[in-house]
Amino acid sequence: MEGATLKKNYDEEPENTTSYRVRSLRQDRRWSQKGLADKIFVAHSQISRLESGETTNIGSSLLVVSLAKIFHVSTDYLLGLTPISVPKSYDISELGLAKGLASSGHPSIFSQMVHTLKKLCFPMSVRFS
Repeated sequence: MEGATLKKNYDEEPENTTSYRVRSLRQDRRWSQKGLADKIFVAHSQISRLESGETTNIGSSLLVVSLAKIFHVSTDYLLGLTPISVPKSYDISELGLAKGLASSGHPSIFSQMVHTLKKLCFPMSVRFS
């Protein structure tokens, strides 16, 4: 078997690895490795090494951010830190926090929080009363 190349069995790879997730996301979109590489301006070999598991070091945060943006997932998902690809965004009204504070008998605390948030979030020229 000298000189023979063994093909990796991707079916046995854990789903929480970066290589598995990048490959799955790419294949779901029916992109080639070269096509993905061209979209994020990296060498085809970099995608190939990442997907094959030859390298587990992504190399730069720019690569992981580029991959996350093109796939519309979080960087934590790509790195295998969470099983949730896109965290749910909550509207503050869904959480019931404002209602709970205002009706808790502490409207002054709620007013103070709103006032502080306005000061922190809006520059002087944009503030409103």
